[in-house]
Amino acid sequence: MSTVTSQVAAVSDTAPNRPKPLLVTALREEDIHDAMELLQSAGLPLTSLLLHQPGLPTKEMPPSALSASDQVTQWVNQNPSGHLLLLIPDPVLDIAEALCNKIRPTDAVMTWSASAELALATVRTVGRHRCSVFVANGMRTSAQGFLKRLGERLGLNLVESIGKTSIDATHEVSKPLDQSKPLSLFTMMAENALWQTQVARMQMSELLALAVPVGSSHSVDLAAVEEVFSSHLEEQESHKRRVETELKSDRTALEQTRAKLTVLEKENDLLLQQLQHIQEELEQYYLQQVKTSRLRVIELEAKINALLNSKSWKMTRPWRAILGVLTGNKATL
Repeated sequence: MSTVTSQVAAVSDTAPNRPKPLLVTALREEDIHDAMELLQSAGLPLTSLLLHQPGLPTKEMPPSALSASDQVTQWVNQNPSGHLLLLIPDPVLDIAEALCNKIRPTDAVMTWSASAELALATVRTVGRHRCSVFVANGMRTSAQGFLKRLGERLGLNLVESIGKTSIDATHEVSKPLDQSKPLSLFTMMAENALWQTQVARMQMSELLALAVPVGSSHSVDLAAVEEVFSSHLEEQESHKRRVETELKSDRTALEQTRAKLTVLEKENDLLLQQLQHIQEELEQYYLQQVKTSRLRVIELEAKINALLNSKSWKMTRPWRAILGVLTGNKATL
């Protein structure tokens, strides 16, 4: 998928109402080469394909030569009776080819979308009545159909010459992708990627609506895309239901856990209240015991002091002294 490249071709000048110059342009350079080869095989020699008019390009323009807008605008202004042949690659096969080259689906669709917008802008610039859009893959798989429909658009009788080498037998891109399982898988991935991208899907629909049918040209299998998309939606719905079931179960478990937590919090508050009550009782008991002990000590000290200060204790002191000398126990004093 590249920028638009172009090569100018000439058609017959025998009928005044027929478009004289024909501009062959495409999103891929190889499509231009194949179209020029096919037109040449239809009886138009290469020298007739190149215009010999002053100031008009007579060679193929590389992608970097001009932007598509400038290129087409210049050509339209210089050729009011000209006709544009725009070749577009099959959207699905083009993206599938990018996927084969290890490009991510999102990047492949974005790149194709930019090229599609370029092609649509080209058609808008030239005008639908002066432009013929063909799918390049259909040109290769049905060369006669391509020449017939293009001839009808140009008012010419274009028939591929017998014995000429046909491009759909020589060009590697003409091989259908679904002949190989990996490529068929890439085709399904490309269809799915296009279907899920709204902008690209609308661009594809518009381009294919503009394209002139050429018989057996490849078209997007909308039924297959719908099947893939439906399968994808069914898988998503199944996943959604599974997640909702798990979420419901988790919510139930969460509610049960919260209920248990509430009960435990209440029990914890009750235990804390009991513990506080016990602490208060122990504190009061300790204070009471301390108070009682102090009073007992004071009472005993008073009794001792009263005994020591009594007359009987003082009158018996000499006897205690003699007893202490005799027994050697001075504590009796």
